[in-house]
Amino acid sequence: MAKREAISSLDTEGKLKALDQIEKQLVSAIKNCGQVIGELGTEKISEKNAVKLTDKFLKEIDEVEGALTNQIHYLSQVTCSTTHEGSVYGQLKEMEQMATAQGSANLRIKKLMEITHPDKFPVPDGCRPQKPN
Repeated sequence: MAKREAISSLDTEGKLKALDQIEKQLVSAIKNCGQVIGELGTEKISEKNAVKLTDKFLKEIDEVEGALTNQIHYLSQVTCSTTHEGSVYGQLKEMEQMATAQGSANLRIKKLMEITHPDKFPVPDGCRPQKPN
């Protein structure tokens, strides 16, 4: 059991490090975008430099997009009722469904008690079933 928790902890740390790396890539891409805009804002635009910076920006954005897609894919697997060691989503969802079913059953029991034992569970006059004539 402790080994499984250690593996899960390492997996979580790895995921956090990957997200940190993605964030750094995104910051770098935004800086390159700023450089492209700066280059385009000068009076004498160097087309070669602008193209180079634009290509670098687009490459980094593609890398960020791919990495984020992988992270989103992982998260969708973890949260969509699939079995996963570190996920409790399925258990929480099942507990919610059981609580809803229990509430529904309690309401039905109360209604049956009101109908079968009106002396113990008073029913307002407007809510009593009509007796056939």
